[in-house]
Amino acid sequence: SFCTLLASKMDSVARVFIPTLRSGVDRSAARALVEELRAKGFAYVAHPALVPEVLQRAKLAGRNLLTTCSLEERQRCAAPPSGFRGFYQYVGASGTGDQIQCFSMGAPVTSRKEALDLRGTYYTRVGWSEEAMDEAGLARLNEWPSDFDIEHMAALTTMRKVLAEELTPALMNHVTAGIEEALGESFPELWSSEGHSAMAAAHSKRDGNFEVKLYPAVASSQRPTDAPAVVSRKVLRGGGMNSAVSKPAPAATKTTAERLSTHQDLSSITVLAQDSMGGLEVLDTETGAFCAVPVLEDAVLINAGVFMERWTDGRIAATPHRVRNTTSDASSRDRCSLVYFAFPDFDASVAPLLFEDREGPVESYPLAGDLHPLS
Repeated sequence: SFCTLLASKMDSVARVFIPTLRSGVDRSAARALVEELRAKGFAYVAHPALVPEVLQRAKLAGRNLLTTCSLEERQRCAAPPSGFRGFYQYVGASGTGDQIQCFSMGAPVTSRKEALDLRGTYYTRVGWSEEAMDEAGLARLNEWPSDFDIEHMAALTTMRKVLAEELTPALMNHVTAGIEEALGESFPELWSSEGHSAMAAAHSKRDGNFEVKLYPAVASSQRPTDAPAVVSRKVLRGGGMNSAVSKPAPAATKTTAERLSTHQDLSSITVLAQDSMGGLEVLDTETGAFCAVPVLEDAVLINAGVFMERWTDGRIAATPHRVRNTTSDASSRDRCSLVYFAFPDFDASVAPLLFEDREGPVESYPLAGDLHPLS
């Protein structure tokens, strides 16, 4: 059981070192990455651009964003019904008083046209009008509170850029190579002549969702006075906008430990940087037990999402996980985390990558956009 491994000292927890995208694929790292994801559902990843100082600055910036900006600015930057780009909140598993605060940041587009180009091709294909896209917030740009420190803003935008433009495509290439290593066979059809994998190409628009999340202390988890008044109607109750599985929240209690119900992420991979409170627990499917995941200062944690499971035909399964208060003083302290949900381009197919795994033509499989809540 990997629970035993996680209970050991942090310096014994394996880190997979992923090189820069320009450096290409390290087959040894690819093999280790896929082994970790298949055995545990997650892996700790280190990368040259994600040194501890960068991670610490981004975590500090995220906390500042959700704790210091004025009510007026938070309401001005409230997210649209999609819960995408801006402030929003949803009900945590500890009850209706457990209002989890979030700020969502999308790709750094600078015009309405660029914003619609990200997902508009897909939504036009399925019959949406431009007015409907506007109502859902698909033409929205990233908005920042005017009272948010510019250095903190730079720390978060830099973090998102690294995760979307550098780490995600490198991870897609390494997962593809790792599957080849696991199967002992090469699949040229999964690679372009430039050495980019099909999975990396499916993320060409860099259209993932980067979120800062603040879980208030349970003992004082009534709705904060500086929270935006708008709660997205498209956010899944108890699971968040990027959750594939959720359950209704119970009545609030101070002693309830669970903050986010068991779910799998609607992503290809999810990248997480937790603060020192930790709280993430991953399901060990062999024993049925949940295992607390340590916080590492020199690595980010990645877990597989629903799109990865579909592409690999279950060879890498989407990771069931939850968030709980895991320390004795957790009821009196809040928890802040940075999360990047890597989304495939909405018009990308999620058919199994290997021909041998398909049960019909590619056209018979859904597109990535078909699986999103707005679709």
